Amino acid sequence: MPVDTGDVDCGATAEAEAAPAPEVGMVFPSPESALEFYCAYAARVGFRVRMSKSFPSRIDDAKRRNRACSRAACPAMIQVNPRPGSAASTHWVVSRCVFDHTHRLGGSDSYFDSFDSVGTDSADTPNKLNRSNCVTNFFWMDARARLLYGWFGDAVVLDVTCKRNLPAAPFVALTGLNHHRQVIVFGYALLTDESEESYVWLFETWLTFMGGKKPVSFTMNYNRDVEMAAIKVFDEVRQRFCQRDIFSCCKERLGAVYAAHPSFKQELKDCVNKLERIDEFESTWRVLLNKYNLLGNKWLQTIYNIRHQWVPVYLKDSFFGEMVNAPKWETMFKFLRRNFIATSLPDLVLQFDKAILLHYQSELQKDIASFGCKIVMKTPYPMEKQASELYTKFIFGLFQDELVGSLDLLVKPVQHGGITRFEVTKSGIANSRYTVDYNLSVSSMTCSCHKFEFAGMPCQHILKVFVAIGVRVLPDKYILKRWSNNAKDDFSKGPFAWQCNDLYRDAIRFAEEGTISPVIYKIAKEALVKAFAEACPQRKSHS
Repeated sequence: MPVDTGDVDCGATAEAEAAPAPEVGMVFPSPESALEFYCAYAARVGFRVRMSKSFPSRIDDAKRRNRACSRAACPAMIQVNPRPGSAASTHWVVSRCVFDHTHRLGGSDSYFDSFDSVGTDSADTPNKLNRSNCVTNFFWMDARARLLYGWFGDAVVLDVTCKRNLPAAPFVALTGLNHHRQVIVFGYALLTDESEESYVWLFETWLTFMGGKKPVSFTMNYNRDVEMAAIKVFDEVRQRFCQRDIFSCCKERLGAVYAAHPSFKQELKDCVNKLERIDEFESTWRVLLNKYNLLGNKWLQTIYNIRHQWVPVYLKDSFFGEMVNAPKWETMFKFLRRNFIATSLPDLVLQFDKAILLHYQSELQKDIASFGCKIVMKTPYPMEKQASELYTKFIFGLFQDELVGSLDLLVKPVQHGGITRFEVTKSGIANSRYTVDYNLSVSSMTCSCHKFEFAGMPCQHILKVFVAIGVRVLPDKYILKRWSNNAKDDFSKGPFAWQCNDLYRDAIRFAEEGTISPVIYKIAKEALVKAFAEACPQRKSHS
């Protein structure tokens, strides 16, 4: 669907004077080069260009189609699509040309005709013409986001903090965590409304660009329309509401309770987050409501009815990538506030791209720091050294905390047979009791805290049992690849890992500098094509 991304100045130049008219079938290496060509043509004929970026929508939104435009809806336009069978970044073909103008050419009045770059073929083309130059839903992602999703797309979060906090940047993002627990962006969108239809469009569009691969889990804001859209699109994905959203609503709905009983807020959070058994949560919840005379409170009853969608004790059998006591990842609002303040839509898109490039550089620096870093061992166990060589530096720190924590635990078998059950307790703490089931036939352990299933990290209870039964190193299944140095196989594996990382770092810097202007972009592109041809003569360059 089209989005107005700003005016493109097409001043008359010597190059413009010779610019031919566009034709269906013309091929360009990128949407930018096609736009440059169309601007040159526009300057010769006598009009200016307004660029749109369009993406397919399977939604017939009558309200959106009938929204009035603030610009004259001149139908003149060209549209470019990726050539079928080629990468979207290498061959773009002019698929439609309209030469009819509703204004005179060559005058001083400012009329804007349309340039559409379409992500994939769309059955909605007639409607796009009627909506030219109107701001509608917009989605962005790049090739790097697709790579990141292939490595770390198991747990996805819908981040809407910008829509709430930055009126100048009303967009939502699909994010996750990399192997250093840094926030990563799988794509973002600007939505004209928060209807179920808009979110269905966003989720379906994003999933299409990700090759249809769905995540293991999906965290969303507490919103009925978002929930309905997620149910439709992510039908087989474990879904939950953002706990921050629930507690934020509690602050609004229970303001009088918070004011009258200052201790209630923390007790509620402890009930939700610190209890690791369902029966403990249920009984503590009842005690809490009784204590503060809140048994008839409608809001608390509402969030209790959906407890399976936001209270951790009900969700620990699925992977969400969260770890107790680990630093919380930043929201997109904090990320944007730290990097820039956008004043317009084109400014936001440009600055966001630059900020993402800096983010990629930060990730790369973490990758390099994880190789060959000196680690101080804190236990005599071989599994600690093993983990230090496999995990990233940050994740190893979390593992090391678990291993050191296991030193204070006591373990004893309480049941034998095909599955041996161990009781793990902490000396001096009566209610600290966990059960670990060990299936010898498949060398598998399951702890009642479910830390490994929920966070992908073996808990101190499992580590204690491993030590007790003489397991010296962790089985492969207990070192999740997505937390390891080898999470990104093609960038970090093998004897040439440092060369690959070094080239990748330079490539990011080159890409950042190469987008300063069309002239610099052309020089950078030609240099890359030439370098690729010399380094890899056996492969064809897609220029």
